[in-house]
Amino acid sequence: MTSTVSARVPSGVPGFDVLLGGGFPAGRMYLLEGRPGTGKTTFALHFCCAAAADDERVLYVTLSQRREELRAIADSHGWDLEGVDVLDVESGGLDLHASDHTLFHAGDVDLVDLMDTVMEAVDKVRPTRLVLDSAAELRLLSGDPLRSRRRFLALKHALGQRGVTTLLLDDYSSSDGDSAVYSIMHGVVRLERDAPQYGQVYRRLQIPKIRGVDHPTGYHDFRIAPGGLRVYPSLTMRLRDEGTDERTTNGAAGKSRPSRVGGLDAMMGDGLDPGSSCVVVGVSGTGKSSLAASYAVAAAEAGDRAAIYTFDERKRTLLDRMEGLGFDLRGMGDALQVQELSASIMTTGRFIDRVHRDVEAGVRVVVIDSLTGFTHACPGADRAASQLHDLLAYLGGRGVVTILTVPEHGILGDTTTPQVDISYVADTVLLLQHFEARGEIRKAVAVVKRRRGGHDRRVREFTMSDDGMVVGDPITDYQGVLTGLASSVDPGES
Repeated sequence: MTSTVSARVPSGVPGFDVLLGGGFPAGRMYLLEGRPGTGKTTFALHFCCAAAADDERVLYVTLSQRREELRAIADSHGWDLEGVDVLDVESGGLDLHASDHTLFHAGDVDLVDLMDTVMEAVDKVRPTRLVLDSAAELRLLSGDPLRSRRRFLALKHALGQRGVTTLLLDDYSSSDGDSAVYSIMHGVVRLERDAPQYGQVYRRLQIPKIRGVDHPTGYHDFRIAPGGLRVYPSLTMRLRDEGTDERTTNGAAGKSRPSRVGGLDAMMGDGLDPGSSCVVVGVSGTGKSSLAASYAVAAAEAGDRAAIYTFDERKRTLLDRMEGLGFDLRGMGDALQVQELSASIMTTGRFIDRVHRDVEAGVRVVVIDSLTGFTHACPGADRAASQLHDLLAYLGGRGVVTILTVPEHGILGDTTTPQVDISYVADTVLLLQHFEARGEIRKAVAVVKRRRGGHDRRVREFTMSDDGMVVGDPITDYQGVLTGLASSVDPGES
């Protein structure tokens, strides 16, 4: 479906207009719904400030908040409401709770007075945009769903005749609100928040309907921070807005990427191909993060830009460990950026937005450490898998080499399937494992998958020391090494 309305009104919310292909169709009424604390007022103030910035007339009618409260919210984000006309109905002297009328039901008289007050303000200000906060007050004054529907229809018709683009805020306060209002509105935007027992609040946005506009119906992350509300569209929507897609290559036919691990590139036949993805699997302590980081170091040393996103350990810990292996990450400046992330704060949409911006700024090697951190930032294994698939497709199309670490459980590892299986997507899979030999804990590495070109199929010893990381000789005197329970091989066996 394509848009049948050409004129668009930008929302002023960063990222949101990408979802609608430019903004709200002009001159229509939209329902912005969400429970208290989801960000409705912040969204509406974005909408108003965007109009004022374009020298449009805008009117904010508040039935549930005082003018001073709106200004306090605006001040907290550094906004100036100069140019935004605010009608504070209750402070203006209209009593919404009168109960001594004798000829009509109190709700009828109050609602008529309220509607007259609102339309008088609209005719006086002549706004191109209007915010009406909130539908709950109008619904309560209407008294029943039928009367409520009629009043909303009358309001929609009157504002539509005047060409006003309207946001009607609603807080779910009435169970019959959906049936009374949804079918009337030209579009509905829903804001949600999930407060876990511990950690940060997770916020998401959905657009159930916008008539005449091809729009996504799924969820998108958003956050509220100083400066306002920011929506993180899916990568597919973002690329469409930029006029590109994940298949657009940008140097994908360039040089292969070495690892800076002695012997590893020879084991794989060469470095990692541009646009390919590599998964490094292993239990704790086998060197996954260090091996993955070595690719970023090699890229930075070659004059390219690389980024390491670490969910699982502190940035300082990674830098110190790599320094102990002979890699000076601190001295590489802007060529190698290490970003410490928290899965309890960094949602998947926000993370993908950061990776996208870094890649478009020139990053050619991306290390994500680890899959566990990524999935914890994304509620739901199915959604995490689809998000990761889109991200890898985008990075591959840009010619970026992506290395992703995947931890196994336990000390020696087990065969438990990870929460999100991406081995089928990866071009290369490296497996690291501990094994015991003659009372000593040693490490082994194997290339279990190499989609492009041949590779050494033998299990080799992997060592880490002050001199760096080295892939050694094939392990021929033990079997079962990759299980972590190696047993010696009889010299007489072939």
